[in-house]
Amino acid sequence: MNNVVRKITFMFINILVVTVVIASVFFGNELKSARQVTGENIDQLTGQRIGALTAWEADYILSGRDDITLKRYDEAGDMLMALCYKQIDAAALGSSLASYIMQKVTGLKVLDEPIDHDKYCAVQYVENKELNQQFDAWAESFYGSARSDEIREKIYNNYYSDGCGKIEETGTGEVIKVGYNIDGQPCTFIDTISGGPRGFEVDIMTMFANDNNYQIEWVEATETTVYPFIEQKKIQLYVGGYAEVYRGEFDVNPDFELSKPYLEYDIVVLVVDDWNNLSLNNYQEEEE
Repeated sequence: MNNVVRKITFMFINILVVTVVIASVFFGNELKSARQVTGENIDQLTGQRIGALTAWEADYILSGRDDITLKRYDEAGDMLMALCYKQIDAAALGSSLASYIMQKVTGLKVLDEPIDHDKYCAVQYVENKELNQQFDAWAESFYGSARSDEIREKIYNNYYSDGCGKIEETGTGEVIKVGYNIDGQPCTFIDTISGGPRGFEVDIMTMFANDNNYQIEWVEATETTVYPFIEQKKIQLYVGGYAEVYRGEFDVNPDFELSKPYLEYDIVVLVVDDWNNLSLNNYQEEEE
């Protein structure tokens, strides 16, 4: 069932992106008439219509600004369409998702100056005290290290997509159950070519396991199944795009907590840079 849902999701994204391409060809003149955020300074966001994903990091960060019109979207595809159909002037989002989108669509650019920063964390079950303490200590040592810089470089070079490699698992000791978001590109996802887990947070969890001689049992999950899975002890740690900005939300549920952060990333502004070149770029059709 998960594979079916994933195929439908990718088909939907494909339709959205193809629609953008058609629009850029047949309605180019009208699209070019939209207001554009072209400067490299975020002060130019003043007076602009900025899109953000509902309850994601940019939404939290920008919700306090009264000098912009903040428009919220439930799906990244909807926000991309709004940007390309001049319903918004720019989109604010995490740098990893921005890199993923720019891999699929040309004619976009990220402004040089980020609007803020955030840090990726894992979801933990408070009862797993020993494992949580071990992971937190490891996360603190990994954060800002040369290995974390290598991961960031891969993200910015759009490495994490279907067909990408995965760090080899070398642990031979105790098995830990790690849940991952099956559709959280590029953080975590199912590779349609190999059928296995992929993403930079998959690599990070593999590094943790290797460093502590753990074997990993990967458990497919979604944002709606992660909490019952943890309570049912199907998962001990979960990764899939959770960030430091969400830490306050865990105060209302004492059974769950966020780990120490292990990777910093930018909150960036995505704009249309070239309306004439707004098109697909190396988009790979989903295999049947």
